Amino acid sequence: NALKEVVSTYIQEHQLAMGQIMNALRICIVGASTGPDLFEIISMIGKDETINRINFAIKK
Repeated sequence: NALKEVVSTYIQEHQLAMGQIMNALRICIVGASTGPDLFEIISMIGKDETINRINFAIKK
């Protein structure tokens, strides 16, 4: 999955913790810290909805 590679590369380049970033991203997008593969969910809901959910979580 190209998006997964981009996110992984970004996390590594910025020396961030994979678990923390992925967990925060999952909570923003799904509303829970567990569930199906995050990148499958993102591909199902699409780019616009993913961005909307992240923006909503940031504003909250």
